[in-house]
Amino acid sequence: MELPTYTNIWRIEKRLYKLYDFRLPMPLPVGQVTAFLAIAVPYTLLLTLVGVPFSHTLVWLYLLPPAALAWVATRPVLEGKRLPELVLSQLRYLTEPRVWCRLAPLAEPDEMTVTGRVWRRATRPADDQELQRPAPQLAVRQPAVQQAPVRPAPVRPAPVRPAPVRPAPVRQPPVRQPAVATARKPAAQPPAAK
Repeated sequence: MELPTYTNIWRIEKRLYKLYDFRLPMPLPVGQVTAFLAIAVPYTLLLTLVGVPFSHTLVWLYLLPPAALAWVATRPVLEGKRLPELVLSQLRYLTEPRVWCRLAPLAEPDEMTVTGRVWRRATRPADDQELQRPAPQLAVRQPAVQQAPVRPAPVRPAPVRPAPVRPAPVRQPPVRQPAVATARKPAAQPPAAK
Protein backbone atom coordinates (compact mmCIF):
# COMPACT_ATOMS: atom_id res chain seq x y z
CA MET A 1 0.00 0.00 0.00
CA GLU A 2 1.40 3.37 -0.93
CA LEU A 3 0.43 6.40 1.12
CA PRO A 4 0.42 9.77 -0.61
CA THR A 5 2.80 12.31 0.87
CA TYR A 6 3.03 15.96 0.04
CA THR A 7 6.58 16.73 1.17
CA ASN A 8 7.74 17.33 -2.41
CA ILE A 9 5.78 20.57 -2.43
CA TRP A 10 8.74 22.18 -0.64
CA ARG A 11 11.03 21.14 -3.50
CA ILE A 12 9.06 23.08 -6.09
CA GLU A 13 11.18 25.99 -7.23
CA LYS A 14 9.52 29.25 -6.25
CA ARG A 15 10.03 32.16 -8.65
CA LEU A 16 9.67 35.91 -8.43
CA TYR A 17 7.88 37.51 -11.38
CA LYS A 18 7.80 41.06 -10.06
CA LEU A 19 8.98 43.15 -7.14
CA TYR A 20 6.07 45.29 -6.03
CA ASP A 21 5.07 47.15 -9.23
CA PHE A 22 8.32 46.49 -11.10
CA ARG A 23 7.93 43.57 -13.49
CA LEU A 24 11.15 41.53 -13.83
CA PRO A 25 12.41 40.77 -17.35
CA MET A 26 12.48 37.06 -16.51
CA PRO A 27 11.23 35.05 -13.53
CA LEU A 28 13.98 34.65 -10.93
CA PRO A 29 14.10 31.66 -8.58
CA VAL A 30 13.96 32.66 -4.91
CA GLY A 31 16.85 30.31 -4.08
CA GLN A 32 19.02 31.95 -6.72
CA VAL A 33 18.21 35.46 -5.45
CA THR A 34 19.01 34.35 -1.87
CA ALA A 35 22.30 32.77 -2.99
CA PHE A 36 23.20 35.95 -4.94
CA LEU A 37 22.59 38.15 -1.88
CA ALA A 38 24.45 35.74 0.43
CA ILE A 39 27.48 35.89 -1.88
CA ALA A 40 27.29 39.55 -3.03
CA VAL A 41 27.21 41.17 0.44
CA PRO A 42 30.46 39.60 1.79
CA TYR A 43 32.06 39.94 -1.67
CA THR A 44 31.26 43.69 -1.79
CA LEU A 45 32.66 44.15 1.74
CA LEU A 46 35.83 42.30 0.73
CA LEU A 47 36.30 44.51 -2.37
CA THR A 48 35.85 47.72 -0.34
CA LEU A 49 38.35 46.48 2.29
CA VAL A 50 40.87 45.71 -0.43
CA GLY A 51 40.42 49.26 -1.80
CA VAL A 52 38.55 48.73 -5.06
CA PRO A 53 36.42 51.85 -5.70
CA PHE A 54 32.69 51.47 -6.20
CA SER A 55 32.17 53.17 -9.55
CA HIS A 56 29.89 52.74 -12.55
CA THR A 57 32.77 51.46 -14.68
CA LEU A 58 33.44 48.54 -12.29
CA VAL A 59 29.81 47.43 -11.86
CA TRP A 60 30.62 44.17 -13.69
CA LEU A 61 33.26 43.42 -11.01
CA TYR A 62 30.65 43.79 -8.28
CA LEU A 63 27.79 41.94 -10.00
CA LEU A 64 29.23 39.34 -12.39
CA PRO A 65 31.20 37.07 -9.96
CA PRO A 66 28.39 36.85 -7.35
CA ALA A 67 25.81 36.20 -10.12
CA ALA A 68 27.96 33.44 -11.65
CA LEU A 69 28.60 31.83 -8.25
CA ALA A 70 24.87 32.03 -7.37
CA TRP A 71 23.98 30.36 -10.68
CA VAL A 72 26.55 27.56 -10.10
CA ALA A 73 25.40 27.09 -6.48
CA THR A 74 21.76 26.60 -7.50
CA ARG A 75 22.31 24.21 -10.45
CA PRO A 76 22.31 20.44 -9.88
CA VAL A 77 25.94 19.28 -10.00
CA LEU A 78 25.96 15.59 -9.16
CA GLU A 79 23.32 13.02 -8.19
CA GLY A 80 20.61 15.65 -8.62
CA LYS A 81 22.08 17.70 -5.77
CA ARG A 82 23.01 21.32 -5.83
CA LEU A 83 26.51 22.36 -4.82
CA PRO A 84 25.70 23.21 -1.15
CA GLU A 85 23.71 19.97 -0.76
CA LEU A 86 26.55 17.98 -2.31
CA VAL A 87 29.15 19.55 -0.02
CA LEU A 88 26.94 18.95 3.04
CA SER A 89 26.34 15.31 2.14
CA GLN A 90 30.08 14.71 1.64
CA LEU A 91 30.87 16.34 5.00
CA ARG A 92 28.14 14.25 6.66
CA TYR A 93 29.65 11.10 5.12
CA LEU A 94 33.08 11.96 6.53
CA THR A 95 31.75 12.60 10.04
CA GLU A 96 29.34 9.64 10.34
CA PRO A 97 30.50 6.40 11.99
CA ARG A 98 31.53 3.60 9.64
CA VAL A 99 29.82 0.75 11.54
CA TRP A 100 26.29 0.71 12.92
CA CYS A 101 24.86 -1.83 15.34
CA ARG A 102 21.09 -1.86 16.05
CA LEU A 103 20.73 1.62 14.55
CA ALA A 104 23.34 3.05 16.90
CA PRO A 105 26.96 3.79 16.07
CA LEU A 106 29.29 1.02 17.09
CA ALA A 107 32.06 2.88 18.89
CA GLU A 108 33.72 0.16 20.91
CA PRO A 109 37.50 0.08 20.90
CA ASP A 110 39.38 -3.05 19.83
CA GLU A 111 40.58 -3.68 23.39
CA MET A 112 38.63 -3.06 26.56
CA THR A 113 39.87 -3.04 30.12
CA VAL A 114 37.35 -3.98 32.77
CA THR A 115 38.18 -3.31 36.40
CA GLY A 116 36.13 -4.41 39.34
CA ARG A 117 36.30 -4.03 43.07
CA VAL A 118 34.71 -6.44 45.50
CA TRP A 119 33.93 -5.09 48.92
CA ARG A 120 33.56 -7.67 51.62
CA ARG A 121 33.69 -7.23 55.37
CA ALA A 122 36.56 -9.25 56.85
CA THR A 123 34.93 -10.98 59.83
CA ARG A 124 35.28 -14.19 61.73
CA PRO A 125 32.31 -16.40 62.65
CA ALA A 126 32.74 -15.47 66.34
CA ASP A 127 32.43 -11.78 65.44
CA ASP A 128 29.18 -12.47 63.62
CA GLN A 129 27.67 -13.99 66.77
CA GLU A 130 28.69 -10.99 68.81
CA LEU A 131 27.09 -8.66 66.31
CA GLN A 132 23.76 -10.43 66.56
CA ARG A 133 21.93 -8.72 69.37
CA PRO A 134 19.02 -10.31 71.17
CA ALA A 135 15.61 -8.82 70.52
CA PRO A 136 14.53 -6.33 73.15
CA GLN A 137 12.50 -7.91 75.94
CA LEU A 138 9.07 -6.50 76.59
CA ALA A 139 7.80 -6.24 80.11
CA VAL A 140 5.57 -9.24 80.70
CA ARG A 141 3.52 -9.66 83.83
CA GLN A 142 4.38 -12.79 85.77
CA PRO A 143 1.45 -15.03 86.68
CA ALA A 144 0.62 -15.34 90.37
CA VAL A 145 1.03 -19.11 90.34
CA GLN A 146 4.30 -20.33 89.05
CA GLN A 147 4.14 -23.14 86.60
CA ALA A 148 6.56 -26.02 86.47
CA PRO A 149 8.95 -25.83 83.54
CA VAL A 150 7.91 -28.02 80.66
CA ARG A 151 10.59 -30.20 79.21
CA PRO A 152 10.27 -30.98 75.57
CA ALA A 153 9.92 -34.63 74.69
CA PRO A 154 12.91 -36.12 73.00
CA VAL A 155 12.63 -36.22 69.26
CA ARG A 156 13.33 -39.57 67.71
CA PRO A 157 14.08 -39.82 64.04
CA ALA A 158 11.62 -41.83 62.00
CA PRO A 159 12.91 -45.19 60.82
CA VAL A 160 14.13 -45.12 57.27
CA ARG A 161 12.65 -47.79 55.08
CA PRO A 162 14.03 -48.39 51.65
CA ALA A 163 11.55 -47.77 48.89
CA PRO A 164 10.44 -50.92 47.09
CA VAL A 165 12.17 -51.33 43.78
CA ARG A 166 9.96 -52.44 40.97
CA PRO A 167 11.60 -53.55 37.78
CA ALA A 168 10.53 -51.66 34.71
CA PRO A 169 8.24 -53.70 32.49
CA VAL A 170 9.99 -55.09 29.44
CA ARG A 171 8.10 -54.39 26.33
CA GLN A 172 7.83 -57.33 23.99
CA PRO A 173 7.35 -56.76 20.30
CA PRO A 174 4.03 -58.08 19.04
CA VAL A 175 4.17 -61.58 17.59
CA ARG A 176 2.82 -61.79 14.07
CA GLN A 177 0.80 -64.82 13.17
CA PRO A 178 1.42 -66.32 9.75
CA ALA A 179 -1.38 -65.67 7.37
CA VAL A 180 -3.55 -68.66 6.69
CA ALA A 181 -4.29 -69.19 3.02
CA THR A 182 -7.94 -69.51 2.35
CA ALA A 183 -9.20 -71.26 -0.72
CA ARG A 184 -11.29 -69.12 -2.93
CA LYS A 185 -14.36 -70.55 -4.47
CA PRO A 186 -14.41 -70.20 -8.20
CA ALA A 187 -16.90 -67.69 -9.41
CA ALA A 188 -20.14 -69.09 -10.64
CA GLN A 189 -20.03 -69.56 -14.35
CA PRO A 190 -22.94 -68.46 -16.41
CA PRO A 191 -25.02 -71.29 -17.83
CA ALA A 192 -24.01 -72.31 -21.29
CA ALA A 193 -26.15 -71.06 -24.03
CA LYS A 194 -28.05 -73.74 -26.03
